[in-house]
Amino acid sequence: MEENKINKLSHIGLLTVIIGEQNLKLLNKIADRMELTNLRREEFIDKYHKVSFWYPKVTVSKKRENLQKRIANSK
Repeated sequence: MEENKINKLSHIGLLTVIIGEQNLKLLNKIADRMELTNLRREEFIDKYHKVSFWYPKVTVSKKRENLQKRIANSK
């Protein structure tokens, strides 16, 4: 099933997925080095793991831009 999901992604979408996974790996390595407890690790990752800062579609209004931000923050 994961294979089908990746096949449907655009080139930019695939790049975004790869960057997100690499970001998570890096944060886990930092947490290991800092010797964080599981709870602190979760808090650390929640704070710094950003799925994507890139929005492929230009919004035409401030209202839609705010909606995009809310959707991105809810993930």
